[in-house]
Amino acid sequence: TYAPIYDVPTFYAFLSIMPAMVMFVVSVETSFYDKYRVYYELITGRGNLSDIESARKDMTRVLWSEIRNIMELQLFFTLVFIAAGHYILPRLGLTQLSIDIFNLLALGAYMCIIMMIIMLLLLYFEDRKGALFVSAIFLLSNIIFTFMTTKYGESTYGLGFFAASLVAVAAAFIELIVFLKNL
Repeated sequence: TYAPIYDVPTFYAFLSIMPAMVMFVVSVETSFYDKYRVYYELITGRGNLSDIESARKDMTRVLWSEIRNIMELQLFFTLVFIAAGHYILPRLGLTQLSIDIFNLLALGAYMCIIMMIIMLLLLYFEDRKGALFVSAIFLLSNIIFTFMTTKYGESTYGLGFFAASLVAVAAAFIELIVFLKNL
């Protein structure tokens, strides 16, 4: 079925995360991958412990720097999309309710893309269990929060996704921190 009151804002909200996806491919895939490759070459090439530890620190420094850069850039674009949405979306025929849903979904999409980027980074490190854990947290919290919020009617549409994304991005950060500490 088609529910324009929710589906159209969802489409626009997910368009707002394009900058994070582009930045991940362009920036993280280049600068982080170089450090990642050096680190693993030292491990598999029998590098000494101090070189491996130095490469690990360098890799994690670059990793956190790239995550921070993506978060800052995407937050800027998310806020621009929300501000622009107040002017553009009514001209496209969206009601105030749909615009409110868009605002929640844009913030939820922001957190969701950060969660997905962290999951991809966990998969770089072959942490499949960690990525599965984060995915399961997102799935379960999305089911629970969406079920809870739909009982309150249309005014809460998008709130379940927003809350689930918030919980899942927190779980993703915790998982990445713990994994990197034990690397």
